Amino acid sequence: MKTRKLNKKTGVESLVIVGSLMVGFMASGAIDAAVPTDKRTIARVGTAGAGAAGAALLPSTDTTTTALKMLSAGAAARASYMLVTDELKNQVTVKADATTLDKAMYGAIGLACPCDGSRDFALNAPLDYPELNVQTLDTTWSDAEQNYQVDKGGFAA
Repeated sequence: MKTRKLNKKTGVESLVIVGSLMVGFMASGAIDAAVPTDKRTIARVGTAGAGAAGAALLPSTDTTTTALKMLSAGAAARASYMLVTDELKNQVTVKADATTLDKAMYGAIGLACPCDGSRDFALNAPLDYPELNVQTLDTTWSDAEQNYQVDKGGFAA
């Protein structure tokens, strides 16, 4: 396999590809958020299908069409991933004594934190901040003066 040289043109092309994939991924998430929960699966099927069709049918002859093609591919990838992982999450039970391979699978389908069991001790320490006695002054809005008036004789309740 022969690779191309890294230059301004290839750098811009890769940024367009990665950026467009990311925007497509985010667009799929926006669609998920906008669709009611009971209709989310059909929306994901539609997003995956439309994205795959766009990625297959759009040419990548210039920067604009490459961006649109990658945007479609990103939306299709996320929607497809969500469809598959939703189904797998319903079928997989997380084991407390999971092997490294099981943990990797849990992480791949979104069932486990990759840092599970390896958090820093300092992050688990209880927070014990001193209590501060803060008192504020009473203020009232004065329409005549168009600003707040401070009652310096008493504190707010």
